[in-house]
Amino acid sequence: MRLLLLVSTILCCASVLHAQQNRYIATGGSDSGNTCADAASPCQTIAHTLEEAAAGDTLNVAAGTYTETMTITKRITIRGEGAENTIIQAHEEPGQADGRVINVRPASQMVIIEGVTIRHGNATGFSDSGWGGGIFVERSDLHLHNARVIDNTASRGGGIYISSSSPRLVNVEILRNEATQAAQGGGGMFITASTSAPVLINTVIFGNKGQYGGGIYMNNDSRPELINATISGNEAEYGGGLYIWLGAHATLTNTILWGNEADELGNEIYNATSGSAELSHSLYRNGPDDINEGGGFDLIAGNLTSDPLFRNAEAGNLRLRAGSPAILTGSSAPYSETGAAFGVFTDPDGNDRIFGDAVDMGAYEFDGAASSVERLADVPSGVVLHQNYPNPFNPATTIGFYLPETSDIRLSVHDLLGREVGILAQGPAAPGEHSVVFDASQLPGGVYMYRLTAGSHAVTRKLTLVK
Repeated sequence: MRLLLLVSTILCCASVLHAQQNRYIATGGSDSGNTCADAASPCQTIAHTLEEAAAGDTLNVAAGTYTETMTITKRITIRGEGAENTIIQAHEEPGQADGRVINVRPASQMVIIEGVTIRHGNATGFSDSGWGGGIFVERSDLHLHNARVIDNTASRGGGIYISSSSPRLVNVEILRNEATQAAQGGGGMFITASTSAPVLINTVIFGNKGQYGGGIYMNNDSRPELINATISGNEAEYGGGLYIWLGAHATLTNTILWGNEADELGNEIYNATSGSAELSHSLYRNGPDDINEGGGFDLIAGNLTSDPLFRNAEAGNLRLRAGSPAILTGSSAPYSETGAAFGVFTDPDGNDRIFGDAVDMGAYEFDGAASSVERLADVPSGVVLHQNYPNPFNPATTIGFYLPETSDIRLSVHDLLGREVGILAQGPAAPGEHSVVFDASQLPGGVYMYRLTAGSHAVTRKLTLVK
């Protein structure tokens, strides 16, 4: 009996130790005969490493671009080196792949994916093989953190498809995805089933398309909760931002819904007769055809309907400008010990989320302690050179600047040796905001400096081209 107990104890402890196993992946690695357990000898693909890994392992994915697809059916952590550095793609080009990027299937228990970009999935067909171009999650527990889901397509749920699951998304950008099936939708996300209650915190949903629900489509009694989300620039026939029906109910707190477009009705929200939404401390556009109240449109407290003053909505820069009504008008309740966002301390830029009891509306705090945020760079003259967006980028990005008065300007780009590689604007310019598109398709990847001179003043910033 003592021997059996000892063996049992050893097996238990070995299991616990193995649950903490690290696996390593790098683009220059090798899968052949490799268990991926040595950081000095990494594997080459994530899919192979998943086969080698046991439940509870952590897959450390080095910076680089990984062209592959995968199915996850075990408890696992996939940790990249940042969405701008670690890219997982189904194909080199959008719309060309033969399937989605990531499958999260039953029996996977908790799956954590963080610090990666997921792109170029292309799920086609009218069964579940055609749903969720970037991520398909069914009856599983997914935590997606500090990630970007971009340029994916599917019949339903261009970016993410959620069924009978309640994933938690924190600091996630869902950008330029498309749902292609007629009479369906969810360009950014499709949520279905009564057991689906996903929580989206500090999430940006921009530039997605679908016939119904350009941003998010939800049905079948699903119960998504959106906290500090920014939903803008999405397009649909009905429900440019959100499409809600068949008993689904959306709860929005500290969320901005502005600048979405519907060809027919519900630019921001389309509630069908059996769908409903509840808003608290949120900012939404409330003009003609913006809101279809349908089965219920409940305004709890602290809601606003004025322009949020995005930095550059056209270019997808949804950070707040000075004077935005969204600044300090959110609620800190979701971040309390009993709130759904408890434990989330920063926004996607690394800014502190809470100042005392004050929280901004939307995904981005206007100001914070972190030095890495993309903010305005003011000089004493009042000349302002904005951080380019997106950044990092490939191949084009938008650079904005502000002039307090008419000035002779020169906007140029230089490599790190100081050599000029391009002139973006030159000559007299009127006072006010200006923007220029920088196409770097002919340049090698790397860090560059862009410099604005206006009269006797000069401002310089860095940008990163990823190839």
